[in-house]
Amino acid sequence: VFWNAGVGLNAPFIISFIISLAVLLVSFAVLSRTALEAVDGKVSLSGAMSSTTPILGNFVLWSVVLFVLVTIGFMIYPFLGLLVAWLLAFLAPAAADGQRNAIGANFRALKDRWGRWLITSILLTIGGLIMFLLMAVNVFFIHGFMASLIGWLVLGLVAWWLLTAWSAIYRSTKVGAAGGADAAPADGD
Repeated sequence: VFWNAGVGLNAPFIISFIISLAVLLVSFAVLSRTALEAVDGKVSLSGAMSSTTPILGNFVLWSVVLFVLVTIGFMIYPFLGLLVAWLLAFLAPAAADGQRNAIGANFRALKDRWGRWLITSILLTIGGLIMFLLMAVNVFFIHGFMASLIGWLVLGLVAWWLLTAWSAIYRSTKVGAAGGADAAPADGD
């Protein structure tokens, strides 16, 4: 944003893109780890940052997988993209938990709490539609930078809350209670 780089194959745009992508992925990892640890108690920023470091590479890989699968779903059909997002709701918490096979942990968690997952998915979809309408009202009455600031701040806070809600449900499952890659398998796994 500082360089106001035009989109294309030019150095300012490519450098800005790489920096933005790195900051986005690291921020998503720290927020996911913070949300997961907040379920168990109080979390400090330094504690969340230090516990994110060992899982960062694995988390980035699963974040890219999540983004690609949801994007492909939305490209095919909007409701398919929504269904893929629903089905992969526990992927970020599983990856933040250090699960090597986060997609497998996602589906095991989904199997353990399918009722809570379904109700939460439906309620969050309804909430997302309401939020979309409120964002439209925001940009209608408030213009420019301030509308953007309000919109992204509210969207970011709601997304963090959403990540914490999914993390709480994930932690209540067998795979989530086991504590990730370093933990011993729970009985029956």
